[in-house]
Order: sequence, then structure tokens, then C-alpha cells
Amino acid sequence: MANPQAEDGYTAIANEIMEALIAADLSGQEFRIALLVIRKTYGFKKKEDSISLSQMKQATGIHHIRCSQVVNRLQLMKILTVTENINGIGKKYSFNKDFETWETVKENINRKCFPKRTVNVLRKRPLRKTASTKEKVQKKSLQKKTPIAPPEWLPISVWTDFYEHRKCIGKFSIRAQELIIEKLDKLRQSGQDPCEIINQSIENEWKGVFELRGSNHGPRSGTTGSQRTPIGKTLGAQSDGQPYPPDREY
Repeated sequence: MANPQAEDGYTAIANEIMEALIAADLSGQEFRIALLVIRKTYGFKKKEDSISLSQMKQATGIHHIRCSQVVNRLQLMKILTVTENINGIGKKYSFNKDFETWETVKENINRKCFPKRTVNVLRKRPLRKTASTKEKVQKKSLQKKTPIAPPEWLPISVWTDFYEHRKCIGKFSIRAQELIIEKLDKLRQSGQDPCEIINQSIENEWKGVFELRGSNHGPRSGTTGSQRTPIGKTLGAQSDGQPYPPDREY
């Protein structure tokens, strides 16, 4: 059973200081460290004393790293004063009895205090419509399927009809379209009507374009669209006794 007596030793401290400590907004660890400094100074009738972190840990049971953090907090509150020795080894701690200068606040002093800013909240903001992956793919595929712009001498409606006709038969790349237009231009310069040539190819379900029937270099008479061999596979065609080179497939 403990039986402490004043004759065995005591710490002389003013009642006002005790009341100020009781009223201060201190945590349990802060209060214990403050009492430890009072015990090591006033208890030995000293104003300051060198206290190591290991001594704080042994006396309070608080980890030495946490003791250092609590001491820094009490120093910022101006409850403790910390001075380093001349040689830079060790620190001396003293208790500030002028409790009117204490700055005991609830905020965490170790954290930076940023000024409060007004946050503007946008309400009922219209949502921007974003295209889904499926819509993007469809849009991209549609862009790829549009025909190239025809030259001025070729009506766009006639060219579009031939483009749709070719797409029904198979692929019709941009390069193939350019080659078809180049061939139409050559036939046009030789006196052929590009519109009639295209209508002839559509009527006979041909992939390519050829001179109009009745001309010297047109398809042989009596050959229908269903009987005509696809372009690129026509071999042995002759005109004036001379074989034609195979047609290119565009």
C-alpha cells in the first residue's frame, strides 16, 4: 500500500499554475509531459533541466518519437521552452509559468493551416453528350464508305450510282475509284460519253468501265453481263486480230 508523505519530498507549485493546466485544452500525453518537466525542474528547485527522450519514455511510457512530437507541440503552445546546449548535444527544458501567454488551441499545430476558400459548386450543369464506342465505329465506317469527289465533267449523281453498284459487287477502294475516273477521262477525251459508259457498266453488272458498244474496242457483241468474265480474268480477247492484255481488277 502506497503511503506518500511530504517529508519524503514534494514539488512546490503555485495553485494558479495547477488551475491553468487543468483548464488548458491538453491531451493526456501533453499533460503528462508537462507534469514531467515540472517534476524535473520545480521538484529539484531548478528553472530548467536536461531531459533525454529515453527518460521521458521511461517516466511516461510514451514512445520516444512520440515524446519528441509532444514536446514540439507544447513548445508551439508556449508551455515549454526548449534550449540546446552550447555543444549542440542534448536539450534543456523549462516550464513557462506565465500561463497568460499560452496558446492552447484545439487545431493540430503540427499541420499547416490553409485559408478557407469558397468552393463554387455548379448545379444542374448540362451534361455533354459523348459518343459511345459503337457510335464512333459506325461513324468511322460510314466515313470510309463515302465515294471520292468526282471531277466537274462527271455528274455526282451518276458517279454515286456507279459507286453503289460497285459496293454491291465487292470492295471499291479509294485507289480503285481513282483508276476508274482516270480511265473514264481517257475515254472522254477519245469522244466517249462518261455517263453512257457508266450506265452501260451498271446495266451489264460490270466492275469496270469500257468503251460503248458499237465502238472498235468495246465488248464483243452478244456478250451479256451475266456471261461476261470478271475484270482481271478476261484472257484471249481480241480486236482486229490482236489479243488485248488482261483487264486490271480495281
